[in-house]
Parts: sequence; C-alpha cells; structure tokens
Amino acid sequence: MDIMLILLVAGLIAFAALAAFSLKYPRGVFDWPHNRKTTAYIVVVASVFLVLFALLWYFSNIFEWPPWAELLAYLGLVVGAVLIILGIVVPKGIKLSKKNG
Repeated sequence: MDIMLILLVAGLIAFAALAAFSLKYPRGVFDWPHNRKTTAYIVVVASVFLVLFALLWYFSNIFEWPPWAELLAYLGLVVGAVLIILGIVVPKGIKLSKKNG
C-alpha cells in the first residue's frame, strides 16, 4: 500500500472519531464525564491498539502469513477498537428492552 493512502485512511478514521465525539460531547471538556485519570487510561488503551495495528501491518509486510490468519488478526484488532469506542460513547450499555412500569 502506498504511504499516502495509509495516511489518508488514518486521517479519515481520525476525522470520523472526532466527529462522533463532537456530536456526543458538543461543549468539549464541560460535557466530558470522565476525570483526567480515566481520560489518560482511555488514551493509553487506544494508543496500544494503534501500536498493535501498526506492528501487525509491519510484520505482515515482512513475513508471509496465510491470508486467513492475517485477516483474523486485523479483524480482531478492529473488533477490539470498536469495543473500546463503544465503551467510551455508550458507557452504561445499550438497553434492548423497555422496563415495565
């Protein structure tokens, strides 16, 4: 993959994430429900997933993996990142049924 395409995709993902956060927390810090320690933890966990994704991409260019193993590894990282984003955006979970009464 060309480096410009990778940077473009990373920029689009970052833009989409920032757009989602700006819709959820329109006034920024004033609406953000987490303290500094929790915010730092969220940033560190997201950075770890980013580093794992970069290392997986780097090693997939060096070593010849079977296509299914590479696909499963990328899918696992994407699922983990989506779960972290859902944990940030919807911290109390999604309620699928109505309460009676």
